[in-house]
Amino acid sequence: MYEISIPKSDNLKKHIKNFCILKEFEGEINYFAYPQSGTSLAFYSNACIVKEDSFIEITKTEKDSPLILLLGKYKLPLQIRYKSYSPEISINFTPTGLNYFFQKNTSEIASNTAQFIDDNKWFKAGQQIFDHNSNTDKIDYLERFLLEILVEKDLSNVEKCVSDMNTNPTNSISTIAGNMNVSPKTIHRWFVNYIGCSPMDYKKIVRFRKAIDTKFDDSFQNLGQISFDSNFYDSPHFTREFKKLTQMNPRDFFSDIDYVADKNIPYKFL
Repeated sequence: MYEISIPKSDNLKKHIKNFCILKEFEGEINYFAYPQSGTSLAFYSNACIVKEDSFIEITKTEKDSPLILLLGKYKLPLQIRYKSYSPEISINFTPTGLNYFFQKNTSEIASNTAQFIDDNKWFKAGQQIFDHNSNTDKIDYLERFLLEILVEKDLSNVEKCVSDMNTNPTNSISTIAGNMNVSPKTIHRWFVNYIGCSPMDYKKIVRFRKAIDTKFDDSFQNLGQISFDSNFYDSPHFTREFKKLTQMNPRDFFSDIDYVADKNIPYKFL
Protein backbone atom coordinates (compact mmCIF):
# COMPACT_ATOMS: atom_id res chain seq x y z
CA MET A 1 0.00 0.00 0.00
CA TYR A 2 2.85 2.39 0.85
CA GLU A 3 6.44 2.79 -0.24
CA ILE A 4 8.27 3.72 2.95
CA SER A 5 11.62 5.50 3.20
CA ILE A 6 13.75 6.81 6.04
CA PRO A 7 15.18 10.36 5.89
CA LYS A 8 18.73 10.51 4.58
CA SER A 9 19.59 13.60 6.63
CA ASP A 10 20.71 13.00 10.21
CA ASN A 11 19.07 16.29 11.19
CA LEU A 12 15.73 15.09 9.84
CA LYS A 13 16.06 11.64 11.41
CA LYS A 14 15.87 13.34 14.83
CA HIS A 15 12.35 14.52 14.09
CA ILE A 16 10.89 12.31 11.35
CA LYS A 17 10.28 8.55 11.52
CA ASN A 18 9.66 8.01 7.83
CA PHE A 19 8.08 9.15 4.59
CA CYS A 20 5.24 7.18 2.99
CA ILE A 21 4.23 7.32 -0.67
CA LEU A 22 0.86 5.82 -1.48
CA LYS A 23 1.11 3.19 -4.22
CA GLU A 24 -1.30 3.44 -7.12
CA PHE A 25 -4.35 1.18 -6.82
CA GLU A 26 -7.66 0.41 -8.50
CA GLY A 27 -11.02 0.67 -6.81
CA GLU A 28 -11.57 1.73 -3.20
CA ILE A 29 -9.61 1.28 0.03
CA ASN A 30 -11.27 1.64 3.40
CA TYR A 31 -9.57 1.04 6.76
CA PHE A 32 -9.19 2.03 10.41
CA ALA A 33 -5.94 3.60 11.61
CA TYR A 34 -5.10 3.56 15.31
CA PRO A 35 -3.60 6.02 17.82
CA GLN A 36 0.12 6.70 17.40
CA SER A 37 2.75 8.48 19.46
CA GLY A 38 3.61 11.04 16.78
CA THR A 39 1.76 13.14 14.24
CA SER A 40 1.42 12.86 10.46
CA LEU A 41 1.21 15.39 7.64
CA ALA A 42 0.21 14.42 4.10
CA PHE A 43 0.40 16.14 0.71
CA TYR A 44 -2.32 15.27 -1.81
CA SER A 45 -2.59 16.05 -5.51
CA ASN A 46 -5.81 15.96 -7.54
CA ALA A 47 -7.82 15.21 -4.42
CA CYS A 48 -11.01 16.24 -2.69
CA ILE A 49 -10.99 15.55 1.06
CA VAL A 50 -13.97 15.37 3.38
CA LYS A 51 -13.13 15.19 7.09
CA GLU A 52 -15.21 14.69 10.19
CA ASP A 53 -14.25 13.87 13.79
CA SER A 54 -13.07 10.31 13.19
CA PHE A 55 -13.55 9.95 9.45
CA ILE A 56 -11.61 11.09 6.38
CA GLU A 57 -12.63 10.46 2.77
CA ILE A 58 -10.33 11.10 -0.21
CA THR A 59 -11.65 11.25 -3.77
CA LYS A 60 -9.80 11.96 -7.01
CA THR A 61 -10.64 15.23 -8.80
CA GLU A 62 -9.32 17.07 -11.84
CA LYS A 63 -8.24 19.97 -9.61
CA ASP A 64 -4.44 19.91 -9.45
CA SER A 65 -4.06 22.32 -6.53
CA PRO A 66 -2.39 20.45 -3.63
CA LEU A 67 -4.05 19.81 -0.29
CA ILE A 68 -2.08 19.41 2.95
CA LEU A 69 -3.73 17.51 5.78
CA LEU A 70 -2.27 17.36 9.29
CA LEU A 71 -3.36 14.65 11.72
CA GLY A 72 -3.15 15.53 15.38
CA LYS A 73 -3.59 13.17 18.32
CA TYR A 74 -6.59 10.89 18.06
CA LYS A 75 -7.60 8.51 20.83
CA LEU A 76 -10.15 6.49 18.88
CA PRO A 77 -9.87 4.55 15.60
CA LEU A 78 -9.71 6.88 12.60
CA GLN A 79 -11.56 5.64 9.53
CA ILE A 80 -9.87 6.56 6.23
CA ARG A 81 -11.63 5.87 2.96
CA TYR A 82 -10.06 6.29 -0.46
CA LYS A 83 -12.89 6.39 -2.98
CA SER A 84 -10.22 6.33 -5.67
CA TYR A 85 -6.48 6.80 -5.97
CA SER A 86 -4.93 10.26 -5.70
CA PRO A 87 -1.18 10.87 -5.33
CA GLU A 88 -0.20 11.16 -1.67
CA ILE A 89 3.06 11.64 0.22
CA SER A 90 3.02 11.70 4.00
CA ILE A 91 5.51 12.57 6.73
CA ASN A 92 5.36 10.64 10.01
CA PHE A 93 6.89 12.70 12.79
CA THR A 94 8.36 11.66 16.13
CA PRO A 95 6.33 12.70 19.21
CA THR A 96 7.90 16.19 19.26
CA GLY A 97 8.98 16.31 15.62
CA LEU A 98 6.20 18.51 14.20
CA ASN A 99 7.27 21.43 16.40
CA TYR A 100 10.56 21.80 14.53
CA PHE A 101 8.94 22.66 11.19
CA PHE A 102 6.56 25.38 12.35
CA GLN A 103 7.03 28.50 14.44
CA LYS A 104 3.96 27.52 16.46
CA ASN A 105 3.74 24.45 18.69
CA THR A 106 1.76 21.25 18.15
CA SER A 107 -1.13 22.37 20.37
CA GLU A 108 -1.60 25.46 18.20
CA ILE A 109 -1.46 23.82 14.76
CA ALA A 110 -2.79 20.30 15.42
CA SER A 111 -5.53 20.76 18.01
CA ASN A 112 -8.01 18.59 16.07
CA THR A 113 -7.94 15.04 14.77
CA ALA A 114 -7.45 16.44 11.25
CA GLN A 115 -6.88 19.95 9.92
CA PHE A 116 -5.77 21.50 6.65
CA ILE A 117 -2.51 23.45 6.54
CA ASP A 118 -3.01 26.84 4.91
CA ASP A 119 0.55 28.11 4.67
CA ASN A 120 2.06 29.53 1.50
CA LYS A 121 5.48 27.87 1.74
CA TRP A 122 3.93 24.45 2.43
CA PHE A 123 1.48 24.99 -0.43
CA LYS A 124 4.31 25.79 -2.85
CA ALA A 125 6.21 22.73 -1.64
CA GLY A 126 3.12 20.61 -2.31
CA GLN A 127 2.97 21.91 -5.87
CA GLN A 128 6.64 21.25 -6.55
CA ILE A 129 6.77 17.77 -4.98
CA PHE A 130 4.33 16.39 -7.51
CA ASP A 131 6.19 18.05 -10.40
CA HIS A 132 8.93 15.45 -9.90
CA ASN A 133 8.47 12.18 -11.75
CA SER A 134 10.25 9.56 -9.65
CA ASN A 135 9.52 8.80 -6.01
CA THR A 136 13.21 9.24 -5.22
CA ASP A 137 13.17 12.76 -6.65
CA LYS A 138 9.98 13.56 -4.75
CA ILE A 139 11.52 12.51 -1.43
CA ASP A 140 14.81 14.28 -2.19
CA TYR A 141 12.92 17.51 -2.85
CA LEU A 142 10.85 17.06 0.30
CA GLU A 143 13.99 16.57 2.40
CA ARG A 144 15.55 19.74 0.98
CA PHE A 145 12.39 21.68 1.75
CA LEU A 146 12.21 20.39 5.31
CA LEU A 147 15.85 21.23 5.97
CA GLU A 148 15.24 24.78 4.70
CA ILE A 149 12.36 25.40 7.09
CA LEU A 150 13.80 23.55 10.10
CA VAL A 151 13.30 25.69 13.21
CA GLU A 152 15.82 25.74 16.04
CA LYS A 153 14.02 24.93 19.30
CA ASP A 154 15.12 23.50 22.62
CA LEU A 155 12.66 20.76 23.54
CA SER A 156 15.26 18.66 25.34
CA ASN A 157 13.28 18.54 28.58
CA VAL A 158 10.14 17.35 26.81
CA GLU A 159 12.13 14.78 24.85
CA LYS A 160 13.76 13.54 28.04
CA CYS A 161 10.28 12.94 29.46
CA VAL A 162 9.25 11.12 26.29
CA SER A 163 12.36 8.95 26.44
CA ASP A 164 11.69 8.17 30.10
CA MET A 165 8.10 7.14 29.37
CA ASN A 166 9.17 5.02 26.40
CA THR A 167 11.85 3.15 28.33
CA ASN A 168 10.21 3.14 31.78
CA PRO A 169 6.45 3.20 31.15
CA THR A 170 5.67 2.07 34.70
CA ASN A 171 7.14 5.28 36.14
CA SER A 172 4.45 7.63 37.39
CA ILE A 173 4.21 11.22 36.19
CA SER A 174 5.18 12.31 39.70
CA THR A 175 8.31 10.16 39.57
CA ILE A 176 9.32 11.57 36.19
CA ALA A 177 8.66 15.11 37.43
CA GLY A 178 10.72 14.47 40.56
CA ASN A 179 13.62 13.12 38.51
CA MET A 180 13.61 16.35 36.50
CA ASN A 181 13.01 18.68 39.45
CA VAL A 182 9.79 20.06 38.00
CA SER A 183 6.15 19.74 39.02
CA PRO A 184 3.67 17.26 37.48
CA LYS A 185 1.75 20.30 36.22
CA THR A 186 4.81 21.36 34.23
CA ILE A 187 5.05 17.89 32.68
CA HIS A 188 1.37 18.06 31.78
CA ARG A 189 1.79 21.49 30.18
CA TRP A 190 4.80 20.32 28.14
CA PHE A 191 2.92 17.34 26.74
CA VAL A 192 -0.22 19.27 25.87
CA ASN A 193 1.79 22.05 24.18
CA TYR A 194 4.40 20.02 22.30
CA ILE A 195 2.93 16.53 21.86
CA GLY A 196 -0.78 17.29 21.67
CA CYS A 197 -2.10 15.15 24.51
CA SER A 198 -1.77 14.69 28.25
CA PRO A 199 1.12 12.60 29.61
CA MET A 200 -1.36 9.96 30.78
CA ASP A 201 -2.86 9.65 27.30
CA TYR A 202 0.64 9.43 25.85
CA LYS A 203 1.52 6.59 28.23
CA LYS A 204 -1.60 4.70 27.14
CA ILE A 205 -0.59 5.05 23.48
CA VAL A 206 2.98 3.92 24.28
CA ARG A 207 1.70 0.75 25.98
CA PHE A 208 -0.72 0.12 23.12
CA ARG A 209 2.00 0.50 20.49
CA LYS A 210 4.39 -1.63 22.53
CA ALA A 211 1.82 -4.42 22.52
CA ILE A 212 1.53 -4.16 18.73
CA ASP A 213 5.32 -4.24 18.34
CA THR A 214 5.54 -7.28 20.64
CA LYS A 215 2.91 -9.17 18.64
CA PHE A 216 4.53 -8.13 15.36
CA ASP A 217 7.94 -9.39 16.51
CA ASP A 218 6.52 -12.75 17.64
CA SER A 219 3.11 -13.65 16.28
CA PHE A 220 2.96 -16.73 18.55
CA GLN A 221 3.02 -14.67 21.75
CA ASN A 222 -0.12 -15.20 23.82
CA LEU A 223 -2.10 -12.23 25.06
CA GLY A 224 -1.04 -12.72 28.67
CA GLN A 225 2.64 -12.48 27.74
CA ILE A 226 2.00 -9.47 25.49
CA SER A 227 0.17 -7.76 28.35
CA PHE A 228 3.10 -8.38 30.70
CA ASP A 229 5.79 -7.38 28.20
CA SER A 230 3.90 -4.18 27.35
CA ASN A 231 3.72 -3.03 31.00
CA PHE A 232 -0.01 -3.34 31.51
CA TYR A 233 -0.85 -3.91 35.16
CA ASP A 234 -2.87 -7.07 34.47
CA SER A 235 -5.06 -8.68 31.82
CA PRO A 236 -8.21 -6.68 32.71
CA HIS A 237 -6.20 -3.45 32.40
CA PHE A 238 -4.85 -4.66 29.03
CA THR A 239 -8.34 -5.44 27.75
CA ARG A 240 -9.83 -2.20 29.10
CA GLU A 241 -7.17 0.04 27.50
CA PHE A 242 -7.38 -1.79 24.17
CA LYS A 243 -11.15 -1.37 24.04
CA LYS A 244 -10.78 2.37 24.66
CA LEU A 245 -8.23 2.84 21.86
CA THR A 246 -9.53 0.35 19.30
CA GLN A 247 -13.21 -0.28 20.18
CA MET A 248 -12.26 -3.98 20.16
CA ASN A 249 -10.95 -6.51 22.63
CA PRO A 250 -7.27 -7.50 22.11
CA ARG A 251 -8.03 -10.96 20.73
CA ASP A 252 -10.32 -9.63 18.00
CA PHE A 253 -7.97 -6.74 17.29
CA PHE A 254 -4.93 -8.92 16.65
CA SER A 255 -6.93 -11.36 14.54
CA ASP A 256 -8.41 -8.60 12.35
CA ILE A 257 -5.53 -6.20 11.68
CA ASP A 258 -3.08 -6.22 8.80
CA TYR A 259 0.47 -4.90 8.88
CA VAL A 260 1.20 -2.51 6.04
CA ALA A 261 4.35 -2.51 3.88
CA ASP A 262 6.09 -5.16 5.99
CA LYS A 263 6.21 -2.68 8.85
CA ASN A 264 4.43 -2.77 12.19
CA ILE A 265 1.76 -0.32 10.99
CA PRO A 266 -1.59 -1.80 12.01
CA TYR A 267 -4.67 -1.19 9.88
CA LYS A 268 -8.03 -2.90 9.94
CA PHE A 269 -9.34 -3.05 6.37
CA LEU A 270 -13.08 -2.79 5.94
